[in-house]
Amino acid sequence: MRATQAYLVLYNALQGCGWAAVVVQLVRGALDKGSADGATAAAMAGLRAAMPIVSFVQLVGLMEMMHVAVGLVRGSLPAAMLQAFGRNIVWFCFAVALFTPEAMGFAPPKRGNYLEEVDGVWPAVVLAFAWALAEICRYPFYVTEQFGATPSFLKYLRYTGFIVLYPLGATAEATVLMRGLTKVAMLQWFNCPIAIGGFEFFFVFQTFVHIVAPPGYLAGFPMIYLYMLRRRRSALREGPRYEKIKDAHTPAQLERVDKFIEDANGDVVAFIYGSRREGSVTAAKPFGESWCPDCTTAFPIIEPRLKSLPPTTIVLDLPVDRSPYKGLEPFSKVHPLKEHPSVALTLSLTLTLAPTLTLALTLALTLNLTLIPTLRFSSSVCRRCSIYSGMGPARARASTAMHL
Repeated sequence: MRATQAYLVLYNALQGCGWAAVVVQLVRGALDKGSADGATAAAMAGLRAAMPIVSFVQLVGLMEMMHVAVGLVRGSLPAAMLQAFGRNIVWFCFAVALFTPEAMGFAPPKRGNYLEEVDGVWPAVVLAFAWALAEICRYPFYVTEQFGATPSFLKYLRYTGFIVLYPLGATAEATVLMRGLTKVAMLQWFNCPIAIGGFEFFFVFQTFVHIVAPPGYLAGFPMIYLYMLRRRRSALREGPRYEKIKDAHTPAQLERVDKFIEDANGDVVAFIYGSRREGSVTAAKPFGESWCPDCTTAFPIIEPRLKSLPPTTIVLDLPVDRSPYKGLEPFSKVHPLKEHPSVALTLSLTLTLAPTLTLALTLALTLNLTLIPTLRFSSSVCRRCSIYSGMGPARARASTAMHL
């Protein structure tokens, strides 16, 4: 196990345990208080017990923005930033500040509780529960993913629990914010003068929330939710995981190819072909048309077999445009994929007819799907477009590279 994998296992395990402790403290605190003093008092006791743990895991969770930014994990950086900052503002500036103002450096009320005054106790409890349950589904999945042995039920929970828990959490967040904003504004918390480069202005927290909260919830939540639904469709469908990488002749995209091959726990298939013409995929031609005519002929043969690969396989979908692949100006004369060390192939046969290409690919795929990853197949090149066709292992760990 590499150092980065060990770090991610440790980080996700600690976060998962932390959110599990939140659920335990919410329930335990409420049960210890009992129902003699009322349900709200029991909820406040549970919230008081869980609040320090929620605060800790929320602050540690800011690391996830860095994980996405530096490429440790795949994800959307805007979505990660929106979720991290939105959660922490609601939690610390409203839930924590109104419930335990002394923890934020503010004076507590003479009696009672600010959060109880604004009827925010139950929304805050629901908020903590929704966050905790969602993260309990998420972090154990990430831990097992590093070992390449994720139980099916855990994967299903990861990509299904959010359907209910995300809207529940977002509704509780908005409720805490709306009920607490007037009280925070009356107490003039978080207002301060700011000077930037000789320009001075007075920061009013209430105005800031009025500006960022509506677009944050009205636009940000649908963006995150729809992103998760797309991830769910991709993760739970049968067949391999597809990762499309365009412009694979550029250094940045070649680094992505390397990273997928190095980080994969199962087989990696590099599917390289002449890019499809825009708008060529129709109901009559579901596989579309490539600038390479032999690629167009082979699509109906290759793609159904790719989709039959096991879910542990990653298919790197690498369309190449004609100019960079042919080495026309201003591109390099030799396309980098032809010399890429991870997908090195040997040239052994020149094909002149599309039917021959189709027959060769059909035979090779039939053998390849049975004998992955123990055999090395010779490759071919189409005379018309110079696109490689064949099989070969990727690096020493013998993942499969397949070219059209």
